[in-house]
Amino acid sequence: MPKTKSKPSYNFEQCMRRLNKVTPEFDFDSINAKMRKDQPKTKRQFVRKLFLLEERKVISGLTYTEIAGIVSCNEPLVSKARNNRLATKSTRKKSMTLDSSEEEEVCEEIKQYYKDGKIVSPQTLRGIVEQKAGHSVGHSFHQSFHDRHDNELEMQIAKRRDEKRMNVKIQDIRSYIEVLKIWILGVICAFILQLDETGYQAYHDTRPQPIIVPKGVADVPAHLPADRSEPHFSLLAVISLSMEFFNPIFLLKHGFDEQQLINKGLRKNFNCYYYSTENGNMTLEVFKLIVRELLVPHFQYLRNEYNLPNQRGFIISDGCKCHVNHEILQILAENNIALITTPPNSTHYLQVLDLGVFGTYKEHFQQLRRNHHHDTLAELLQLSASAYQMSVCLETLVNSWQKGGIERDTTAWPWRTKISEQKFDGIIKQCEKDNILSKQIGTRVTRKYKQSDFDVLNCDLLKDE
Repeated sequence: MPKTKSKPSYNFEQCMRRLNKVTPEFDFDSINAKMRKDQPKTKRQFVRKLFLLEERKVISGLTYTEIAGIVSCNEPLVSKARNNRLATKSTRKKSMTLDSSEEEEVCEEIKQYYKDGKIVSPQTLRGIVEQKAGHSVGHSFHQSFHDRHDNELEMQIAKRRDEKRMNVKIQDIRSYIEVLKIWILGVICAFILQLDETGYQAYHDTRPQPIIVPKGVADVPAHLPADRSEPHFSLLAVISLSMEFFNPIFLLKHGFDEQQLINKGLRKNFNCYYYSTENGNMTLEVFKLIVRELLVPHFQYLRNEYNLPNQRGFIISDGCKCHVNHEILQILAENNIALITTPPNSTHYLQVLDLGVFGTYKEHFQQLRRNHHHDTLAELLQLSASAYQMSVCLETLVNSWQKGGIERDTTAWPWRTKISEQKFDGIIKQCEKDNILSKQIGTRVTRKYKQSDFDVLNCDLLKDE
């Protein structure tokens, strides 16, 4: 009698081992803890648990093939488990919709808001509806609400404030090239660091800001202020010309719950760093801590590693007040570190992190978020750390440095710094083109700022090598 092939049995531990292989090590501790809580008893339950964690953004999206491989089942079973979950979710949402009379009242409130000179953003609309319904609504509720009442309401995109065209002087760039040639040409690549910050506002940075107004209104407000009550943080990135990078450095508002970050796999001084400030932006006191705790020890380690105790370190940065404060310059000079700043208004031409890393970081971040706007701060930081790790891959770092005119000479070890004249010629031509364009378009300058200095700002404090 021929043997019949039995179905593979379900083994939770085997499934978790397979899951570990397709999940970044950075995120697996949190996933493992959540999967073991209410441990699934069957393959179908295991698949449903994965989709539940995906909805909560604990794990990134896995393909049906990957899930089928993890659970040792066929793809139709995975599809069936997902469809059952979606059907349950859809049924649950139907009971949350306001009735027609309540929605008419909401429309009248929006019209009254407009008469009173108030802006009705999607957040405002959701707040009104949640107060009436007694429960929360989805982040895209304003879209479906507008579709049902398009004869009374319309959505318009708030216009941004006119900004001063960022003009950079050609002579400043030429002077900057000379500074680089004098100070860093031929220096070992590992001793060249670039640092910069980027901020993130949970909802404000996600998409163009719509406002909801009565039908036929033409005068759109000049701008829509960001909702500062939403989660906000800053990321300080530090990369080297040897294509290495620091773990992400987060700047958070006072009062964050550190235990929540630990639960999400974010461990200070292990896979990330975080500091608290009043508004989540860089301050002088925090930057002094970062210099003393991270940057100075980094250069000391390099000097020991290369057996070059007197080798000077270099940090390239913008002219942020926190970076160029006299106390910072003094600390750096005492540790034989020179601070080089880029010319004013040249971020979009010369700032290496802005030329490649930050754009890639925000693209990855938004893909991981999947346009969800109700994430907690801990969830945002977990996704931000994952997005940052993806954005500092070797190819992105190499391209970013090259766009900024600074390259590696890899003909001999250790690799040395070289300045690309060809890249800087292209940068200067682009500056000339943009300056001509700005004269033709012309924008109204509403504020005058003192032009910041650039060069090696602490050269007078440095001792001769």
